[in-house]
Amino acid sequence: MNYSHIIWDFNGTILNDVQTGIDAVNVLLERYGKKKIDSVDEYRAAFGFPVIDYYDRIGLERENFTKYAPEWVAEYNLREAYAPIFDGIIDLMEYFRGNNCPQYLLSATESQMLKSQVKRLGIGNYFEEIIGQSSIEAHGKIDAALNWLQKNKPEKALFIGDSLHDFEVAQAMNIDCVLLTWGHQSKEKLKTSGCRVFDTAADIQKAFENGELMNLRTMFGYSIFKGSITIHPENAEIVSEIFRRFIEGDSMGGIANSLNERGVIGALGGAWDAQRIRQILSNEKYTGNALLQKHYRNNHLEKKKTKNQGELPLYYAEG
Repeated sequence: MNYSHIIWDFNGTILNDVQTGIDAVNVLLERYGKKKIDSVDEYRAAFGFPVIDYYDRIGLERENFTKYAPEWVAEYNLREAYAPIFDGIIDLMEYFRGNNCPQYLLSATESQMLKSQVKRLGIGNYFEEIIGQSSIEAHGKIDAALNWLQKNKPEKALFIGDSLHDFEVAQAMNIDCVLLTWGHQSKEKLKTSGCRVFDTAADIQKAFENGELMNLRTMFGYSIFKGSITIHPENAEIVSEIFRRFIEGDSMGGIANSLNERGVIGALGGAWDAQRIRQILSNEKYTGNALLQKHYRNNHLEKKKTKNQGELPLYYAEG
């Protein structure tokens, strides 16, 4: 097993609750005279984190979010008992267990609600820890993820999710990520992350058994598979445009605004901003070079990954 820890998302990754979520939100949309969501594809195109933005996109105004959120939870709870586990998930959990790889559950769902769902499904024994949120408003889970990271200090962890937010969480944790297409966002949207995308849990298990899930760290415009770098053609064109326009004198904010006006999907699926442009421009790997020893392990016991701020020499390798 190439990984020391597995971190699972829950809704849309383990629990097949896509239709449950659609049915619950359609009750609210009908209640408040809004257009209902007609299909899973329409839902997946609109859904995202934070959920307050998703509500606003479908016509449930953000200023009323604190009213809508508990109403949605009430409607969801009436239906969630009928939501099953996706096929192949238990087999994949058993595979990780058989390889002595500890598993954790990290969700944007409110903590007590999450634990109740896990208990109903009878899968709590697979997880070393079940981590939910203090609020029903599903703002996201990056803070909880970073707290887990500080406490557990994994040598090499893998996040399994179904949304661009899961990829964003994995990026914040500096760990690998794979995404499943059967959840709350479309396959096309997930592919913009550049990480490995799978249709089923059985596909993930097969990739492990074939030795394919190794060294998945990615950059926007590229993915790494079996040790080989693959170019994402559309995203690579955007990277080239960013460098060209910056060299020509365009500001980072101007480049970001232009990409947003054209409807170009951002590096994490959201809007472009100056910070994301700066991250691409400052990444030396896009020029074929590498800055080595940017991080180091603090000692041989804790093995904590630490940013190198001059404690050790840095090495610049030119391609």
